Amino acid sequence: MARMIIRTLGRDAKWSPAALAFALAACGDGGGVASSNLPNTPPSPPPKPTNADLVGSLITESFVNDARTETAYMPITSARPNTVTSSPLTIAYNASTQTYTVTTQGRTQDFGPAQKDATLTNADATVYKRTDGTLTETLSLSKNSSSPGTPDAPRFRYVGAGLWQRTQTDASNSTTTMDYFTYGVPTPASAMPNSGTATFAVRVDGEAGYSKYILVLQGSGRFSVDFASGKLSGSGKIDGYVDGRMTLSNLAWSSQASLAAGGTTFSGSFKTGDRQGGLSGRFYGPNHEELGAVWDSKLLDNVVASGTILGRDTATMPSNTSLADLLINEDLGGLARSVQYSKSAATNTYVALNLNRVDGDTLDIDYSETQHALVLGGERTGLNGLRGPLTSAIKDNAASDATYDVYSARDLTNQNRDGTFRISRPGPGNQLIALTYTGFGNYESAEVKPSASSPQYVDTAFGFGLSTPASAMPRTGTANYTGIIVGYSGLPSGGAMRPYAISGDVQMAYDFGGAKLAGTLNPVATDRDTGTAYALGAYTFSGQGDAGKSTFAGTFDKVLNVPGTGNTNGAVTGQFTGPHAEEFYASWHAGMIDPKGGSNIDMGGVIVGKQSN
Repeated sequence: MARMIIRTLGRDAKWSPAALAFALAACGDGGGVASSNLPNTPPSPPPKPTNADLVGSLITESFVNDARTETAYMPITSARPNTVTSSPLTIAYNASTQTYTVTTQGRTQDFGPAQKDATLTNADATVYKRTDGTLTETLSLSKNSSSPGTPDAPRFRYVGAGLWQRTQTDASNSTTTMDYFTYGVPTPASAMPNSGTATFAVRVDGEAGYSKYILVLQGSGRFSVDFASGKLSGSGKIDGYVDGRMTLSNLAWSSQASLAAGGTTFSGSFKTGDRQGGLSGRFYGPNHEELGAVWDSKLLDNVVASGTILGRDTATMPSNTSLADLLINEDLGGLARSVQYSKSAATNTYVALNLNRVDGDTLDIDYSETQHALVLGGERTGLNGLRGPLTSAIKDNAASDATYDVYSARDLTNQNRDGTFRISRPGPGNQLIALTYTGFGNYESAEVKPSASSPQYVDTAFGFGLSTPASAMPRTGTANYTGIIVGYSGLPSGGAMRPYAISGDVQMAYDFGGAKLAGTLNPVATDRDTGTAYALGAYTFSGQGDAGKSTFAGTFDKVLNVPGTGNTNGAVTGQFTGPHAEEFYASWHAGMIDPKGGSNIDMGGVIVGKQSN
């Protein structure tokens, strides 16, 4: 038996049966007993606590990050070209001293409360500054927020961007190093999906060193991520500023990148214009809500640029769910029809312009989240009377009612046209038609130049709305729609009266499987001076939708000869609105017989409607 080693016990100590059994069990093949007096393995130290986000007070941490270093010389020479390198960087925060320490390429610097510069700090970044003789150093850190912001003004909770900039001046020469980095609370690998897609609204910042100045770069765009394939694709625009003055506008950028297998990081290309550069980054947040990356590229052969990209998943941001609850910037489209005419001061009669046609116009209607208002503009003369926001400053409260908000408009281009702009109120309170995603109205304007002996008039009907995404269009089934007509006629013959106002109702059926439409307009022409109304009879139309889109077009069955146009069936051109084509708006035009004078004239406007089944 091998030698048995037994621990000496005190005189009064006794062996329990369990202890004896343990000792015997320790005997080897030779009958010996192995020692049980082995050293205890020390427990693993608990993991260091990390920050849950970058909002508010931080705890001490050395942050995960990605970095680029740009070196810019003034002036640039062949012996000293500007360069961009990718080297490890450390960004650490010490909570006890509220100090950030940045280290890279043998350089290190601390920035704390004493270095915070109130004049350089702004709503977007906190800036620290140190000066030592001819060396000036700044550390700029983006500000974080628990609010997600909006797709055109995203805000970030888990990722931050930083720039450590050092400028050494020597007489007429200077050398600037720009260490750009993104850092924060990285996404765990276990939280990364392996299917689905996401769209990230991104903010782009950077700098480019020229021979005599630093160009500050600011931009925006979108990144699309396909988690199944691990592919990222981004694009947008960048503007450049020198001393706050824009000197570069709408420079296109694009990127193609790939996720690391099983990880949360990505890398790939970054292009400014057609010049190639690189990009590297990672996802941040407990559920990949945000992303951060550093990039580099060239603006010219000898001008390099670098910077950061911060992005947030648009699914975590607010969206516009109806016209009654607009929150974020959005292009609401717009279709319009206008008739133009003048009034002779000599004969006191109206004179037709533009061959007496009710012409199609492009009406651009956007919602501005910064102005909290609809902003309007049009390409053609008929809509020049209003280019700007519909704010309370020009609203006519006395003329507004449950159906229309009314605005008094002055031509902002050459100040020679006054008008009244009526725009429908969304929601169930509208007494004409209750719509959620679609708006409509009219704009009637008059030339007011003192020298105008024959002032011109423009009457316009328009529609707009929250377009149905093509991907959300139903692919099967049918729907019936009912709605209203808003429009004008051409100028009646004789010149004694203005164009008729056209109203009435519309019914439309749409076959989503075949993308086919059919409908009927029942227009009514009203003399705007006497109020007399004339029913014009039914106008049937049919047509085809656009495959893969949420637009449609058709023609009327009735053919009329209209002066200046000839024989015409007229046309309907429309757009579905709402999450799943619940509503629509469309422009239309057709010929009509003047109920008073008997001549053939043009008419047109918009139709708007909603599903009735």
